[in-house]
Amino acid sequence: MAKKRFFPALLLALVLSLTPLSAFAESGAYAVKFYPGDYGTMSKNDQIPFVYYGIDDDVNKPFYYKLNVSETETLSFVGSIMDTLLPNSGYEFAYWTADAAVYRVGNDTAIPAGTPLSSEQLQNTITVKSDVTFTAHFKQSSENPDDSEITTVKIIGATLSYNPGDAPRATAAVAAADQGKY
Repeated sequence: MAKKRFFPALLLALVLSLTPLSAFAESGAYAVKFYPGDYGTMSKNDQIPFVYYGIDDDVNKPFYYKLNVSETETLSFVGSIMDTLLPNSGYEFAYWTADAAVYRVGNDTAIPAGTPLSSEQLQNTITVKSDVTFTAHFKQSSENPDDSEITTVKIIGATLSYNPGDAPRATAAVAAADQGKY
C-alpha cells in the first residue's frame, strides 16, 4: 500500500522539479524599464517606492525599473522617475517611446512600439501587457522658438545664373557697423 502512494508522489516531485519557476509567476505582471536616452541622464532617488535604480553597463547610463506591473495598473508612479530625468546641456525633453506595444486604459487599444508618448500619456492613460522599456527622447534647445522659422525670403539684385565662362562676382557688401562680425 505504501508503494502505491510513493510512486505518484515521486513522479509529482520529479515533474515539479523540472518545471521552470516562471510557470508559477503571477500572470499579468510585467517589468517596465525607464531609460534616459541619448541626450539625458537620471539621478538616483531611493525614495521612489517599489522602483529600482540600476546602471546599464554597456553604455554606463543609469535607468529605473519596476517589477510586477499589472496590466490593469496605470503608470502613475512614473512622475517620480521623470523628476530625476536631466537633459544634457543644450537639450530639452521631447517625448517617450516604448520598445513594445502599450495599451490605452479603458478601451484596450494598442499603441504600436515606437509611437511618441507624452509624459502625461505615460503616467495616466496607458498600461502594459508585456515587459517594456521606455526611452526618453530630447530635442536641441534653441534661442528661437519653432514658430520663428523663416518661410519666405525676397532677394533683390542677385544674379542667379551665369553664362559659360563667367566668374562669379561679389556684389554684396557688409555694412560698416557690422564689419567686425565677419
